[in-house]
Amino acid sequence: MKRAEDDYKDQGLKVIWIGFQDKLEKIMEFMEKHDIDSSVGYDKRNMISTQYGIAYGAGLIAIDKEGTVVQRIPKGFSGEGLSEALAKAFSGEEAASAQ
Repeated sequence: MKRAEDDYKDQGLKVIWIGFQDKLEKIMEFMEKHDIDSSVGYDKRNMISTQYGIAYGAGLIAIDKEGTVVQRIPKGFSGEGLSEALAKAFSGEEAASAQ
């Protein structure tokens, strides 16, 4: 994720981690353990996860500035799959699953 954020920051990519299944303390421990310095949010009432159709933990959703989902990347994505999906998302193409 860090590499993707660095690669696409000039094009407007902003990574925001949203936790909703674990307790906030556990999420913060994960962020610290993995030296993640991106923004993090906590969806205590599952409002964000419900709005964007997130039924379980891991995975990515690319959302444009208007709030439209432009890409869904399921749990278990690879670095190569992520790079391909982001390249397609930023080009405006429909991207396939990034597994």
